[in-house]
Amino acid sequence: MFAVSDGVAQTETVSPGVPTETPEVAEARAAFAKGIELARQGRWVDALSALTRSNELRPHAVTTYNIGYCERSLGRYTRARKMLAKALADQKASGEKELSLDLVTAARGYWVESEQQIAKVTVTVVPENASVKVDGRPLEIVATDGPRPVVLAGTRDVGPAEIVPAKIFDVQIDPGTHEFVVSTKDQGDVATTQSFSPGASVAIQLNGAESRDLPRKPADDVRAPEQPNRTPAWVAFGIGGAGAIVGTVSGAIAFSKKNAGIDEQQNAGYRAADIATGAFIVAGVGAVVGVVWLLTVPAKKATGGPTTATPERSFVRPYVGLASIGVEGRF
Repeated sequence: MFAVSDGVAQTETVSPGVPTETPEVAEARAAFAKGIELARQGRWVDALSALTRSNELRPHAVTTYNIGYCERSLGRYTRARKMLAKALADQKASGEKELSLDLVTAARGYWVESEQQIAKVTVTVVPENASVKVDGRPLEIVATDGPRPVVLAGTRDVGPAEIVPAKIFDVQIDPGTHEFVVSTKDQGDVATTQSFSPGASVAIQLNGAESRDLPRKPADDVRAPEQPNRTPAWVAFGIGGAGAIVGTVSGAIAFSKKNAGIDEQQNAGYRAADIATGAFIVAGVGAVVGVVWLLTVPAKKATGGPTTATPERSFVRPYVGLASIGVEGRF
């Protein structure tokens, strides 16, 4: 028969009808007794290890119940609820012989308590065919016949991520902070941390590598480029045109004065000829500068587009010296 002490079921006596123990059964009993003693000391991890070993050697509803109680004490409510449910199922399968009425009542009470602690999370995974694991463990599918598949987190052994049952599914998970890892084929893993309060009901989205912000090629600037600055060209053409006019007028004056036969007028004609020559030089230089500017000046980049270096400002201006006249500038 069994008794309950501080929630843990412990063996009191061995029923008279029990057959001679095999070495395996004897080891199971020893592991069970060790687990009970460790549980009394609050060493839940060690107690869980000993009780799990006992259940592997000789499965029993009481041992399963105690495993569920240890999981509950560790705050692992999904595992606790699973083991408590199994203990009740094993009790029914045994013809109600393995658990006392007190243990059945305790198992049901702890099951309800664990259910209230578990967080319910609606998860959307992008992309849909990704694999997911939580805290290093694949998910356990427990229902697929409802509006969304239902899975448990933390109830399976440590292992690789597995493909999720649907793009949107419900995860039942312990309260606290957990690491979700989303794996996509040939794209690697993406890890994210999520925290849940006891009994929470929330929705989250998990993004795999295909949905991360990857480096992108800069978009082409579709804005129309600004028109090139042609003002210096028009200035040069204007100066050249003025030079041509001055040259033509001065040339005509020079021609008339030189043929006048009077020294003073001839001297004036020579001066007019010099002016005409300089004016025609200015006209030629202005025309050349204007043409060169129109052919070589580039269009400006659109505002906000990529730039290289800021060029020096170009300019064109006429000049008159003691014995010279012309146009100077920088391009």
